[in-house]
Amino acid sequence: MTPEPTTLSSRDIVVIGASAGGVTALREIVSALPPGLPAAVFIVLHISRDAPSLLADILTEVGPLPARTAADGEAVEPGVVYVAQSDHHLVLKDDRVRVLFGPKQDHHRPSIDVLFRSAAWQYGPRVIGVVLTGFLSDGAAGLQAIKQAGGLAVVQDPRTAMYSGMPESALRAVTTDYCVGLNEIPALLVRLTAPTELVLAPARSTSLQFETEADLGNVGDLAQVADPSSFLCPDCGGGLWEVRADGQLRFRCRVGHGYSVESLLSSQQPYVERALWAAARSLEDRAALLRRLADTWRARNAAAVVEHFARSADQSSEHASIIRSFLDSASTVEPS
Repeated sequence: MTPEPTTLSSRDIVVIGASAGGVTALREIVSALPPGLPAAVFIVLHISRDAPSLLADILTEVGPLPARTAADGEAVEPGVVYVAQSDHHLVLKDDRVRVLFGPKQDHHRPSIDVLFRSAAWQYGPRVIGVVLTGFLSDGAAGLQAIKQAGGLAVVQDPRTAMYSGMPESALRAVTTDYCVGLNEIPALLVRLTAPTELVLAPARSTSLQFETEADLGNVGDLAQVADPSSFLCPDCGGGLWEVRADGQLRFRCRVGHGYSVESLLSSQQPYVERALWAAARSLEDRAALLRRLADTWRARNAAAVVEHFARSADQSSEHASIIRSFLDSASTVEPS
């Protein structure tokens, strides 16, 4: 998978990632790009696995550049917008577009990080990475890989994003080259991709090679690059390993599922909520049974026994009420 070093080139590979609010943002960017853009544009938008992506048709309608859903094995052409298929990763490998199933990353397939890391490994300094609106942190680790491979990191100003989570995560993780408003991104991309001869020194790290291979399920010997953790993979139940890739803590299992700290925390929330609801239900069941026993002993005129069961029932109800109050006050739904 090791590409030949690049010595003279332009920045002709643009990779863009978006999630919630992404269709509107992508329409605005693509509609303002000129025909004949001297760069290929690759887009990952988080969509439902069961919904066919209509993004290519939408982008073709609004702009002069042809947009199409990526097909496995096709050549990379400048002036074309390639859109990831639903439930498949979009990968750049050997100067070809690859559409692969692969393990989910941060619960996403397609994953922004997978596209970004493959671009960084394949094209190094020729890549411009762009993170747009969305929740959580997908794209942050991939943008860091692009930056460390010599490419440029562009982040939408969170103040102009419909949802600021992804841009803010990227800004925390990466020393970005440009943080600009959505309406400024098209002109910036035109300027950055203008034909020019750049002396580019490839910078590919061992951790980037490992992450890029692991994205495709080729994990190899985790013990060489990671330490075992006490956590389990939310997707397959296997043990997770702590990977410190270029200064960022991530988690991988043996089949390749990957998580940032933020996405792993988010994945644990539903389990915590279910456990709390189960505890509340058990306490309510216990209270109901204790009241039934109190009624039984009340008919026998056993006041002391009735008082004992009634008091225990009230305690169980009180404990259940505390859990319910916590659940009502907690924000337990994390959009993706």
